[in-house]
Amino acid sequence: MGKLDGEGRAEERGNGERVDGREELREAELHPGAKLIVSGGINHRKKPRQGRGRLVTQQGNTGGFAGARVLDQQGTRCVLLRTGVVLDKHSGAYPQMTQSFKFGVASWMGRGNHWLSWIHLEDMVNGILHCMDTDSISGPVNMTSPQAISHKSFSDAVSAQKRCFIEMGIPAGLMRLLLGEMADELLLTGQHVVPTVLTNTGFAFTCPTIEAAITALET
Repeated sequence: MGKLDGEGRAEERGNGERVDGREELREAELHPGAKLIVSGGINHRKKPRQGRGRLVTQQGNTGGFAGARVLDQQGTRCVLLRTGVVLDKHSGAYPQMTQSFKFGVASWMGRGNHWLSWIHLEDMVNGILHCMDTDSISGPVNMTSPQAISHKSFSDAVSAQKRCFIEMGIPAGLMRLLLGEMADELLLTGQHVVPTVLTNTGFAFTCPTIEAAITALET
């Protein structure tokens, strides 16, 4: 798969819980000049501090993106987030992806050569705040770290922090049994996505590399 760096495919299907943002879209129509953030493909989210605008998450709902574009034409600044795998120590994909490491088994998903575009939770939250505070940002924004990696590289980074005795790839069938739809949608397929808009507008990542992220998660 090729690298996606133009933030131009904002309507890609998301995963996880679906949130209906139609009421928020209707409310935004009454407040020209408001800020609206629509998120797709996110697997973990946290609300930003109050007073910085409105956050609406609509996963897998292309109607929400279409409605946001209409509002953008009417004066509401809309940011369409395309979010990779959000890494958090206590919830989301990371605890599931690293279960085997607790037993000394370094594992990876499938053959290990699929792309994993990820972002640390702290950078995700700060990235949302950056989008809300930066008036020049509108339209699709890739919420991922600057370093897309393979699942094997992810396993190697975790292994550097944990003592492992065995290395093995987990077959796709077993991954589907353990993780359900998440295996197909997040772990066994992927894209090489880079955060062009964030980097071009001066956003500073706390964890720009997977090594920095794993160190923070395991500390």
